Amino acid sequence: MPTFEVTVQGRGIHVRIDEIDATSFFRLVRVVAVDRARAEAKALSRVAADWSKSPYADRNSGFSPRLRVDSVALLPWWYRFLSVRRGYVFAPDDDPAGAG
Repeated sequence: MPTFEVTVQGRGIHVRIDEIDATSFFRLVRVVAVDRARAEAKALSRVAADWSKSPYADRNSGFSPRLRVDSVALLPWWYRFLSVRRGYVFAPDDDPAGAG
């Protein structure tokens, strides 16, 4: 079965990370699936489940993250032997003043 790397974006959160108010995150997820659509569904499900158990969910004073797939890449077979990237990449609000 093919291996995919799915970039999932989460928005709507509010987590204080190192003096910055994070309002979104990215997470790379590697999944094995029969096709792109199933890979996306698996990745979204995994991120939702992982978020709810993470320490960030407890510190979140915003909403539950609104998840969406940002990109999907079909990986070569040999990627199975490489370590999987883990964790979240947090980002602050792009428009903190609300001007846009």
